[in-house]
Amino acid sequence: MKSNVNPTKLCTYIENNQWNDAVRRCQQYPEEAFTWVYRYEADKGLRWRILPIHAALVLKSDESVIMALLQSYPDGARMKDDNTMLPLHLAFRNEASKNIINKILSIYP
Repeated sequence: MKSNVNPTKLCTYIENNQWNDAVRRCQQYPEEAFTWVYRYEADKGLRWRILPIHAALVLKSDESVIMALLQSYPDGARMKDDNTMLPLHLAFRNEASKNIINKILSIYP
């Protein structure tokens, strides 16, 4: 999921499976939890647009990362990615734990 627009340290940690660093970064810089990250293809336009919560779910991040993201930016639970997928959809698609699914549902039923 390498980005070329707005690559935050938080997203970099998530991409590299550095879960503890991602949790710390989320706690220290919560604004990165609501920073959209983009990838464009030459001559093709937008390839994808995601929030860190989307990336964390797709990459099957540790539960602690997802919980930290939802704590830092609860509205992320209702934000759709470029494919109109909610975090709940991505959680089911990527076989997230019941705890994660329940947390998302508690924020955005």
